Amino acid sequence: MNYLSNMPPPQVGSFSLKRENNERHSIGYAFVEGDVESLTELTLLLSTQEQQQLESFEYPRRKNSYCLGRVSAKLAMQQILTKADLNTITVDNGVFGFPVVKGVQEKIQVSISHSDGLGVALAHFEEHPVGIDIERIDPDKTSVIETCLSNDEITLIKKKLMEPYGNFVFWTIKEALSKILKTGLMLDFKYMQIGNLEKVKEGVWISHFSSFSQYRAISFTTQHYVGSVVLPAKSTFELPDLFALANAFNRFVKR
Repeated sequence: MNYLSNMPPPQVGSFSLKRENNERHSIGYAFVEGDVESLTELTLLLSTQEQQQLESFEYPRRKNSYCLGRVSAKLAMQQILTKADLNTITVDNGVFGFPVVKGVQEKIQVSISHSDGLGVALAHFEEHPVGIDIERIDPDKTSVIETCLSNDEITLIKKKLMEPYGNFVFWTIKEALSKILKTGLMLDFKYMQIGNLEKVKEGVWISHFSSFSQYRAISFTTQHYVGSVVLPAKSTFELPDLFALANAFNRFVKR
């Protein structure tokens, strides 16, 4: 497919996560930038139901966010599905708003996020969940997000010298976890408390939860955006895969 807009082409790829028994689980990813107009050709990937849903939105902002989410989801699925007609697959919504993939034989699901004209998605098979969230750093939102953090989390951010973007990192971690749990942010924030945080390399962080010890988060930070991926704690990245994902994120948000 040719990309005819003046927007940069999507960043797509896949990586594998390794379990203790040496099982590997493939994860597809896609980063997409644009709006409905610039992504016209990519909307051909949408199913009839998705096309109808897209056209039903009255406001451009909602229309654009839906388009970004669905297009990035289709491209992420394409990375791990060997044979699939993407426009016969529908990404619908569950009762709490989480995405549900329909129309494909494989038990595949997606995690979707969008922010300020950027859309991201991870595609995974049901036996190995992952969640993703992305957020633009907005100084006007810093104090609001801080009200959702515990005193211990605020202390941890200051200790790790993560200001001014630390609040946004913690927000994306909690968002990504809520997507795995399929609760949205209706779950009390105290149950999603982040207990520790370590720097892997410049712009890459790993954290763990105080209550949900079965999960951990990997976060990426840049000057203007942060993003977090939550995955089972005992699943490991190969370092080249981790750094490749970090580099794809950096290239995607670089402006």
